[in-house]
Amino acid sequence: MIRNLTFALSLLGIVCASLADSFRLEGLQGQKFSPSTNTVIIWKATNDLPDALWIYKTVPQAFSMVVISNAMSLCGFDWKHLSKKPDSSVPDKDLIRFSDKKVNWTRSLLIAPNLGWMEYNAATDPQDLTNGVPTKEEADKLALGVLFQFGIDRSLLSNKQIHQTVQGKLSREGERLTTNVVNRGVSYTRLIDGVESKNSSGFTIDFESHARITHFWLNWRNILPTEVHPTLSTNEIVKLIKAGNSLAAPWGNLDDLKSAKTISVVKITPRYFEVEGKKPMYLMYPFATLEMVADLDGTNTETFNVQCPVLSPNTFSIRNY
Repeated sequence: MIRNLTFALSLLGIVCASLADSFRLEGLQGQKFSPSTNTVIIWKATNDLPDALWIYKTVPQAFSMVVISNAMSLCGFDWKHLSKKPDSSVPDKDLIRFSDKKVNWTRSLLIAPNLGWMEYNAATDPQDLTNGVPTKEEADKLALGVLFQFGIDRSLLSNKQIHQTVQGKLSREGERLTTNVVNRGVSYTRLIDGVESKNSSGFTIDFESHARITHFWLNWRNILPTEVHPTLSTNEIVKLIKAGNSLAAPWGNLDDLKSAKTISVVKITPRYFEVEGKKPMYLMYPFATLEMVADLDGTNTETFNVQCPVLSPNTFSIRNY
């Protein structure tokens, strides 16, 4: 399929160009992984990468007045709550900020249209903690309803995670006597061309008693496809790893892996890297997380992950895009 990509794209008026070095782990944190020259890397992953992936450029978001109005309504704000107080922590010149001084400034809604970011926070009601906290199913349904009001298609959501906060009385020995769920919420990851964005979430929301929203966070940058690259073959990825062009987790000790005679790649997962929503970014690059198993001495193994570039330097850019 990818072998026909050049011809197919040329029919669309797409020409060869290079925006930036595609062999990069844009913004990712970790320690350089350099296997021993004697280590043999074996590819055992049964899943494949897409034939090609885009590099995306981020551009200012354009939240519609309908979306802004819906966010205000969900959070109990109207235009009289609009605050002119600046917020230096959000680098968006068009930041919209609502706050409620009648409740000691404990409720606030920030909308950063250029960043495609929103955040709402409200203090918990200490008088009514457990009455009517949504179930897991109810929280998911409520969260999807909020996303619908924000104009987000649920087909672009992945990796749903339910979270909750539990409080309870403790015995003198420290054992929990009662367990009360006082908060339950949902987080979703954003899908870009079917690939998950590496972020804490694209959207997360929390509900307390009576399904009252205490917090939500939306990170949904407006992105435009800028360059499309063929993805690397398995042999090319192995060569990159052997050459030290991959990152292991920033914690942990890699010394044990130097004695590994063989390291097997058992799974590869493409992702897009995205910085925290409050921070600006220009380009969004794909990479891959590889699950690796090191054979240390024939009986002991160690499983670890590395992050590796996946784009070929061959580039096709849309003319005048």
